[in-house]
Parts: sequence; structure tokens; C-alpha cells
Amino acid sequence: MAAVKIHRPIMSIRTLKFAAASMLALLFLPTTATAQTFPTIPANSVIGRLGTGPGPAQAIPNSQLFSSNLFDSTLGSTRGMIPYRGLSGWTGLPPGAAGSLLQSGGAGADPSWLALPLSVAKGGTGQITAAAARGSSGLNVEGYTGHGDSIYTILSTDRTVGTTATLTAARVWTLPAASSVNAGQEITVADYFGGVSSTNTLTIQRSGSDTVNGGTTTILNSAYARVSLRSDGVSKWVTTSSLSTQTRTPMDYGAACDGSTDDRTAIQNWLNGISGTYLGLLPPGRTCTYSQYVIVPSNVTIFAYGGTFKARNGANAATGFLLTDATGGTAPGPSNVKIYGGTWDGNKANRTGPFSYANIYLAGATNVTIRDTSSINCTADCYYFGGNSTTTGVSTNVQASNLTGASEQRNGTSLVGVQNFRLDGCLMTGSVTAPGHGIDVEPDNLNTANSDFVISNCNLSGNGGAGIAINPAAIAGAAVNRSMAYGLSANSNGACGFDQYVTTANAAGFRFIGASGAFNTGGTFCNLAADKVP
Repeated sequence: MAAVKIHRPIMSIRTLKFAAASMLALLFLPTTATAQTFPTIPANSVIGRLGTGPGPAQAIPNSQLFSSNLFDSTLGSTRGMIPYRGLSGWTGLPPGAAGSLLQSGGAGADPSWLALPLSVAKGGTGQITAAAARGSSGLNVEGYTGHGDSIYTILSTDRTVGTTATLTAARVWTLPAASSVNAGQEITVADYFGGVSSTNTLTIQRSGSDTVNGGTTTILNSAYARVSLRSDGVSKWVTTSSLSTQTRTPMDYGAACDGSTDDRTAIQNWLNGISGTYLGLLPPGRTCTYSQYVIVPSNVTIFAYGGTFKARNGANAATGFLLTDATGGTAPGPSNVKIYGGTWDGNKANRTGPFSYANIYLAGATNVTIRDTSSINCTADCYYFGGNSTTTGVSTNVQASNLTGASEQRNGTSLVGVQNFRLDGCLMTGSVTAPGHGIDVEPDNLNTANSDFVISNCNLSGNGGAGIAINPAAIAGAAVNRSMAYGLSANSNGACGFDQYVTTANAAGFRFIGASGAFNTGGTFCNLAADKVP
């Protein structure tokens, strides 16, 4: 029998067990990748492979990560190239022009370069200098438009509009609609040429139904004047500054002042509107006619040199400017009123009367100045200064100078209740109906006494009655007190030149000093006590 040969197993039982365990371990390894450990590599380097083909891993220094070996084949070698993720992969944005801005195209588009300067539409100025950026070709913050001796419609893009010639007549420039500019936008109008005057004014008027300071216009009336107007962005302009005093004319409140239109309502609105706010101005050559009296409120200043306020033909109601309370004289009148220049024409030849008010009438007014005015063709008195101590109060602190009263129906000037009154310089002539005096100092009773007044430097001639009459009549008590007149001339009057009635009431209340006259029908001095003859 042949012998049996026994072979040794290739693996031991122990080896098989280890191999099986290793295979099972590989089956149940976690799916998360774990870092592998490599032999020692230099600091500040990473494991990878440069180039385009396969091969063994390499330790790549950080300094080479952005080298031509890594990016140039994809992005190119142009200096200033910027990598970005395009539609199909990473690519490079070539350098833009010097000074350009990198602009995102949003999540669905590539970046791009935005050239400077930015346009206004993109939030820039479109300009390369600060001055140009603020100018009309940039943000239009500043700009100048010149215009000559003619009308002009100001554009919404205008910022400063100035004259380039002397005005030969009054001109009108029209604002753009307030709604055509941003709220708060300012437009300046200025007389750069110096060609505006009180006669050849420059009126800045509204567009459509817009308002300018609540009215319709504002006016430049002196050389080199200017005004700045700011819009509310809807329908209103307000003036913000001016080198000419802020003025308002009756025309700003709708008056025509053409010599024929009835401007009474507009004149009253004008007086109310300027009270405490503006200077009232009636430009030279303008005639405002009115059919009934108007009430002058407190804190009013009027300049009317060369202008006229005239009662309308056939205006058969009382007319005049009344410095009284709103009811015409039953309560204290206004205070702080100033009137400079102007003619008040009662137009008595074209009206039927009689009428009760003077062309300029004060009752219970205080702190009043009237200077350089003419009051003519008066249907009653030309000037009336008075009041009643129990109702209106007497008129106090009144300063009048250089007054003319001519062709009056009654008296040139009547004083019927004043205190601290001064009239310096006047011409009173042509009074017709009794009493018909140039000046009549005529308290009605002790409630309308005249005290502490001075009349000086007046010509009182050609009147139907006396040149001046001091007439407290038979009032018991002191109706004319602590008063005097000097430097008066009274000539060719229909009664006495200077007449002071001899009564107990006035015996010690008044003195004439330095008076003279001639050709008065009743004599120069009448009824004067011996100690009162000049």
C-alpha cells in the first residue's frame, strides 16, 4: 500500500480568521471620508497635482496655488484678470478701463465693468469735476439763465434767472408750475444788470392757479434786487429771501389798478394781507379805483409815491381809507400805521353826496405816520384826525408832514379829538362848503378835545372859510389844551386868515406864533385875545 502524503495548508486557521475580520471591517466602514496621513511635507503647502495630466500627488507650496501652472491655462495670463463663476464654469473677467467700477449683474448674470463718471440715471453726476457735477449738465443744483428786456417763462430746469439789460417798461416773468419741480426746490430771480426800478418793475407771477405767498405775484422794484422762491411740489411758492424789501401790491390780490375797474375788494384784501407781514406798494402810474371805503388795520405800511387811489365815477357811498375799527368808528382804531406818498382822489365832480368820511380818516388810531400825501377833490374833509374818548379813544401819537389838501368840499384838515399830534408842512387850499376852513380845530365836546398838538410851516390859502380856525365853540371846560401853531401863512381866504373864537373853553389853550397873511376877506386875525395875536 502506497504511503499517503499530507500537505500543509497554505494559511493557518488564525490567518483566515484575521482575513475574514478585515473584510468584514471594510464592509462596515463609515461613508464619510477621512484625512489620510502622508509622509512629512513642507510647511505652508498642500497635497495636489499641478499640470493637466494624471500622476502622483505632490506637495504644492501655497505660493504656487495661484501661479500660471494653476490658473493661466483657464483664465489667461492678463494682469488684472478677475475670476468668476460663469454659466458653464469658472472663467475670468478681463480688466476694465482705469477707474471703472465692478458691477454685479445679479444672481442670473455675469459681473461687468461700469465706466466712470456714472450717469445721473445710475445715481451719478455724469461729470468729472465737482463744479460740473453741480451744474446744469450734472445734478442741476446750480445754474444761471440770463434774460433781457422782455417777458419770460421760467423753466422748471432754471435755477437762477437774471436780467441782462435795463428794463424799459414793467416786465412780467412767469414761474413754472409748482408741481413741475421737486418739493423744496428753489428758484432765484435777480436783477444782475441793475436795470429794475420803482417804475420799471419786474413782476414774478404764478403759473395757472398756483399761489405765491398766498397771492399771485411778487415784485422786484429796485436795482439789484432779488428774490428766491421755494416750491411745495404741488401748487404753492413762498419767498425765502430777498435783497429788496418784501412788498405786495394791490395787484397781488387781484386788483387791476387800471383807472376803471372797481378794485375795492382787492384793496381791502391787500390791506389785510400786508398787515404785519409785508410793505404795501402801489407802483407809480397805477390808479386803483374803488366804490366804497376800506378799513386800514394795524401794522400796515404803504408806499404809494406816484400812485393814486380814486373814488369811482358814480360811487355814491362813502369812500376813503379809514383808520378806524372794522365798524367805522365805534371802537378803538388801528395802531402802527404808516403811509408814505400817493394821491387820494375823492372825484367829487363825478359823484353826488354829501358823504361823511374824509379821503384819509382817523378815529381812535395810535402811532400813525402820514407823509408826502395829496388828498384832492374831497367830498367832505381831505384829512380827518379824531376820535371820542368814550368810544374809540382820541387819535394819539400822530405824525403828519408835507400834506396837500386841495379842492375839498368841507375842510382841508379837521382835528376832532387828538393828543400828541404834530403836523409839519402842509398846503390846504380850495375848501368850498361851510365851514370851509383850511384847518379846522373843532372839538365837538369834551370827549373829542384836542390836546398837546403843534401845527407848523403850513400854507392855508384860497379857502372859502378861514385859513385856520380854533373853534371849541361854547364847550364848557378845556376842549383845546396846551397847543400852538407857528410858521403859518394864510392868504386870500373867504373869511379870516386866523380865527380863534373867544370862549372860556379856549382862552388859555392855544397860541399862534409867527403867523402872517394878507388879502383875507374877514381880516388876517379875528377874535383873538390880546395875548394871542402873533
